[in-house]
Amino acid sequence: MFVHLRKRALVLTAAALAVAGIAVPAAVTSVPARAATPSCGPTCVEPFSHEWGRRLIMDAIGNGFGRQHQRLILFRASHDDGAQDFVPTFQGPVSGLVGSGLLAPTTLIHYAADQAFELEYSPFGVDSGFCVGTWPQTPNSFGRQPQVPSGFKLRLEPCGEGSNTIWIVDHFGTDGNDPGFGTVISGTTTNFSHPPVWTYPALATPFDFPRPSVIVSSQRTFSSGQHPDSQQWGARVGVIP
Repeated sequence: MFVHLRKRALVLTAAALAVAGIAVPAAVTSVPARAATPSCGPTCVEPFSHEWGRRLIMDAIGNGFGRQHQRLILFRASHDDGAQDFVPTFQGPVSGLVGSGLLAPTTLIHYAADQAFELEYSPFGVDSGFCVGTWPQTPNSFGRQPQVPSGFKLRLEPCGEGSNTIWIVDHFGTDGNDPGFGTVISGTTTNFSHPPVWTYPALATPFDFPRPSVIVSSQRTFSSGQHPDSQQWGARVGVIP
């Protein structure tokens, strides 16, 4: 178990998010930093995929104040939908979490200087104690959760209990990602070449029913060096009309 730090002063502006490594489109940096719902305040962010655009954002299906294993989907952005309120809490650089034994040493090869963070579900500004994660697995002999398999769904899981709720944003606007987007890597990764990353599933749309879950799958790179749009993510911090 690790301490779920509340470093919310870092997320008061879009510029601060960008510096911390959270992908923020340039289009939202000139507007007031407000959230999906007014009661969530300026600390909330709303992740979205490059593939489907900023009008379809992460949403805890079923609403409510959070429950373990609740699935995460993309849904139409709304200023009065508390199911779209998430707050990032930064846990420090990857190198520090490797030193504490939470992350695998292989993450140091490419991600040592990147920030590690959790994303807590906070509907209408009320912390739920549940963070964006993947189904918890039995710790290995090193006391860490094994790498999450491709195809696992993003779900709400207890914050601060393991690497399944830790995420790393890498290649923000570079190395195969468009400006304003990054790849979001699972803290369970032991693979420095093709780590498990947030992915919108192939051949699915946010308008399908039942609503498809956001998943993790191995990072892919085209021969051009570009990552697929389904694996590039940004975060809204501006006003949702």
